[in-house]
Amino acid sequence: MWHCHTRGEDPVILAGDFNTPAGMASLTPLRLLLRDVWPSAGVGWGATMTAEMPLSRIDQCWVSERLTPVAAHVERRGASDHRLLVVDLRLK
Repeated sequence: MWHCHTRGEDPVILAGDFNTPAGMASLTPLRLLLRDVWPSAGVGWGATMTAEMPLSRIDQCWVSERLTPVAAHVERRGASDHRLLVVDLRLK
C-alpha cells in the first residue's frame, strides 16, 4: 500500500497518465493530499488524449502545498498518442 504524507517539509509532485479526467470522483482521495495544477496555471483546455484529436485531460500534474504552479500548457510533440503536458513550478 502506498501512503503519501504531504504535511512535511518535502515537496511532492505526482504526474503522469492518470487514465481518467481530473474531475472524476475516483480522484477524491488524491484531492485531500495534493492539488491539480491545471485549474490555477493551465492555458487552454489542457486535453492530452489523443494526440490527433485531444478530447480528454488524462495526463495530469498534482503537487503539494510546498509547490506553486506558475504555468502549464500542452504541446504536440514526438510519436506518442498523447500530447505533452509542460508544467512550471516554484518551490515555496
